[in-house]
This record gives sequence, C-alpha cells and structure tokens, in this order.
Amino acid sequence: MDLELHQVDIVGVYLQENLDEEIYMKVPNGLVEKYRSGQKFWRLKKALYGLKQAGQQWKKHLHQMMTKLSFTCAMANDCLYIL
Repeated sequence: MDLELHQVDIVGVYLQENLDEEIYMKVPNGLVEKYRSGQKFWRLKKALYGLKQAGQQWKKHLHQMMTKLSFTCAMANDCLYIL
C-alpha cells in the first residue's frame, strides 16, 4: 500500500507547556533560606514533570497543532494521527 510511518519519542515536552489552572507547590527546604522572601509556596507557570496536568496539557497542545496541519485523530487510538 506504500504507506509511510513516522514516529517521535518526546522526553522533555512536559516542561514546556503552560498551565490552564493555578497550581502551587511548596518551596523545597533548601531554597527557603536561599531566597529569604518568606514565601512558603510558589505558583507554577509551566508544568513540571510528574505533575498530573502535564501530560494532559501536552496532549491538548499536540492535538491542536496536528489538526492545524490537517492531520486527523484515529478513532481507535487518540495518539495516532493520520494525514
């Protein structure tokens, strides 16, 4: 059928995606003294690896970009895009 298959393994993309909601994290112990700002929590601007929302945000962004490039999402597997 002369089909082509391209595959990408993405490792660090979870750290690049913006968050849709406000998420706060506790300041790590060693950094509280370093910054001396008295802050006990930081608001995250980007997703951290391991954050539940990180994968969801990346999948949402990927879907937007793939559909913009005229790819369609397969019904059987939403991680498969067809052109």
